[in-house]
Amino acid sequence: MALLGVAPIGPALADDIKYRPVNPNFGGSPFNGDFLLNQARIQNQYEEPEEDLLERFDRDLTRRLLNRAANEVEDRLFGENPEDSGTIPLGDLTIEFERIGSVIFLRIIDQVTGGVTEIEVPAPGS
Repeated sequence: MALLGVAPIGPALADDIKYRPVNPNFGGSPFNGDFLLNQARIQNQYEEPEEDLLERFDRDLTRRLLNRAANEVEDRLFGENPEDSGTIPLGDLTIEFERIGSVIFLRIIDQVTGGVTEIEVPAPGS
């Protein structure tokens, strides 16, 4: 008769299972940081879409026009000759402003969609 599997009989040794984090953000070794970052970069399949030059120009021009309009509103409200109300046309937008007591009301109207954005800000010194 043949013995197929013989295991030594003796005391079994066991230890407590201990959790050791790998990520340094969660208590792991700081030496793992570069490795984990490189692995994440390798696995990342997302690529930034290339921005169309015309779209970038349009975005930058819009930002500059809105900045200029904001400067004009600021100048007309707080400049040398402050106004209590006024209107500033800006392409398809109309910006209306009015100072009532200690509050400045701004109303931005989109002439194409009819959308209206209203902003209330406390006037300086109030």
